[in-house]
Amino acid sequence: MKEKTEDIRYIILATLGIFGIIFISITAPNILQIFGMYSNYKKVRRQNFKRSLVRLKERKLIIMNNKSIEITRLGLDELGKYNLKNIKIKSKIRDGKTRLLMFDIPVQLNKRRGLLTKKLKEIGFSCVQKSVWEINYDCEKEVFEILSILKLEKFVRFIIY
Repeated sequence: MKEKTEDIRYIILATLGIFGIIFISITAPNILQIFGMYSNYKKVRRQNFKRSLVRLKERKLIIMNNKSIEITRLGLDELGKYNLKNIKIKSKIRDGKTRLLMFDIPVQLNKRRGLLTKKLKEIGFSCVQKSVWEINYDCEKEVFEILSILKLEKFVRFIIY
């Protein structure tokens, strides 16, 4: 049940992230099916949909009025975290090139640094030094997507040799 509720929250945030402000009726939770984003479940129970909206509002991820729902800056950041979880290297074929990722991230951004290093380990990078990582797979697209989500592009250098 928790997985399903979490999916509903992600879909609400993703839909709002794409369309900005959406005018919807709270009594029509299956509007998400129009966008083809909720194909895993045949029908979203109204109670689960409403509960998800309330929790998103409590966490200040959305702003709800009588007829509209708007995603907040915090909501966009949370959506980025969901997207970060889904990034994987598509092709793990060695091409004879080594990729080095080096960073110097300020102390104020420790949390983001931690997320970056965790994700680097997860996708197959190995640590050469604390802020130097290497991999032998073609993964530029995925790395730049991670950096973009975490907003760390200006603190990182990516070298292919």
